[in-house]
Amino acid sequence: MKKLKNKKTKIAILNSEGTPIENAKYSQIIELCVNQPPINPQTGQAVGFGIDDIRKRLRLVDNLNHPKNGHIEMEDADYQLLCDCVTQYKWNKVDQMIVDFVDDVNNANQ
Repeated sequence: MKKLKNKKTKIAILNSEGTPIENAKYSQIIELCVNQPPINPQTGQAVGFGIDDIRKRLRLVDNLNHPKNGHIEMEDADYQLLCDCVTQYKWNKVDQMIVDFVDDVNNANQ
């Protein structure tokens, strides 16, 4: 079991409806990462989601929507998926806050 504090950041994002969110929480940023289609390493193009991948990602989204005591709790398999999604996400700017977010995800507590 891994725990990640659902911190509020100064990272600004657009939600799924295209509305800007200032000072996004980690759960909101993670949801963006989880919803980015996987990239084919050979072509560099998005390949879409298979049904198994959708089910795995929905389980992770469910964890995001139900934090416990300000923390996002995940089983090890969900945590590995989270790390993969965050690592593969393509950011639209260079920002130290993004590096801090990714480092926090990669160093989540047990």
